[in-house]
Amino acid sequence: MNPRRQKPKYPPTGSWRIRAAAPFLNILAFFWRRLLVGTRFIVVTGSLGKTTTKDCLAALLGLLGPTAKSYRNQNSGPGVYLSIMRTMSWHRFSVIELATSGRGTIAPAAWLVRPHIAVITCVARAHSYAFANLEQTAAEKASICEGLLPGGVVVANGNDARLMNAIDVDRYRVKRFGTTESCSVRADHISARWPQRLRFGLHTAAGSHVVQTPYVGAHWTPSVLAALTTAEVCGLQPPHALDTLRDIEVFDGRLQPLQLPNGAVFLRDDYNSSIDSLKPALKVLREADAERRILVVTDYSDSPMKPRRRVSGLGRLAAECCEVAVFIGERATSEREARLHLEWPGRMFMASPTY
Repeated sequence: MNPRRQKPKYPPTGSWRIRAAAPFLNILAFFWRRLLVGTRFIVVTGSLGKTTTKDCLAALLGLLGPTAKSYRNQNSGPGVYLSIMRTMSWHRFSVIELATSGRGTIAPAAWLVRPHIAVITCVARAHSYAFANLEQTAAEKASICEGLLPGGVVVANGNDARLMNAIDVDRYRVKRFGTTESCSVRADHISARWPQRLRFGLHTAAGSHVVQTPYVGAHWTPSVLAALTTAEVCGLQPPHALDTLRDIEVFDGRLQPLQLPNGAVFLRDDYNSSIDSLKPALKVLREADAERRILVVTDYSDSPMKPRRRVSGLGRLAAECCEVAVFIGERATSEREARLHLEWPGRMFMASPTY
């Protein structure tokens, strides 16, 4: 069956019925969460990679016992309420993803969930419509700690200086992951050149291991490290997690490989349009071991540049990573196509003004 035509497991949280019921769902979720005294709650946030972290972590914690998780990326408002209410008393763990739509939105959601562990993947340019700078974004992400239960743990990206400055390390117990010596869970020898998948060396207090994942691109390393670090806090040692990591399914539209009958491979990365999401995808394409590299792209978001400069910059990025580029959308004009031919002779550029 075509996956696009499959009926979703749950109704979309944007439907008018769910929106109308949101205040009632909020109250129900509040009281239901207070009844789930035997379940360990974990919240995950971050500018990028939080859905992958959530899915990866839930798969690992499934080795320790029944685990609930947010459905796909239902990570704000009614989606959070429903995630709480889908957690049953027999679940040992519940992994809930939290997103922000502006200042002051994450802390109330964290207070509702009252987590035992808060995970923060990174701070990046994915919220420029709501925050003036990355320091404000970091402060909003760090506010997830305010909902922690006493004795709770913060699992944070130790490589992200803005994030670490925003977290009150004297108030909370913080466990860092990253690639530096200051991180208690550390990765090195990272490799992910296509067609290879992400692979790295893992170092913890318990020892060193080689981690093999199904993910495309080295930029997924923080998400996998965050999941491994949190699983270790919950009692799962890395050796028991390695086989599970190999079999995790890549989330739709996030550098998801799709094999065609003729042998060509699509790397679908159409879920997030942020510039900080686009650049790692283009890096994967640029470094790929492939006979021919083709880029199909429209525009990107979260950039302070005006449309004309942004379009020009996108053409420059395309010329660095592929032999053929196809631009689509309202700004894909023949004028830009002609300009690209002049600036990068020998490359093929095509433009289509419609989607």
